[in-house]
Amino acid sequence: MLAGSLQHYKEIQVNTASGVSLIIVALDAGLKHLGAAREAMKAGRARDAAKSLEKVYGLLGELSGSLNFEAGEIAVRLFSLYEFCGRQIAEASARKDPAGLEVVRDILLTLRQAWVECHRNGAGRRFEPPRGFEVVVG
Repeated sequence: MLAGSLQHYKEIQVNTASGVSLIIVALDAGLKHLGAAREAMKAGRARDAAKSLEKVYGLLGELSGSLNFEAGEIAVRLFSLYEFCGRQIAEASARKDPAGLEVVRDILLTLRQAWVECHRNGAGRRFEPPRGFEVVVG
């Protein structure tokens, strides 16, 4: 019962979030799944690690797809970061190296901190993600 209520709460949070808040939620989910993948790798649970990494890939894809390249260099740099993270995940997964995920974790944490600061300062109020941007919770 409690698990279902928590899932419902998360879905409401995502469905009512502002653009910047939605990106923060996506980064939080990515960090959560990255941590789960790291722990699964350490425990030798390859299937669980793969499932978690698949979710991180999906979130990186959503974040990449939400970029507005008309906004200039920042979008190009974010796209490059997301691509780099994807490559790092693939390499760490192929080597079964949980430590290889740390650089991705550090990048996602830094991006999250930057978006939180934008949200706090009101800099992202005009930002709205494109239609179809989806964060899957759980």
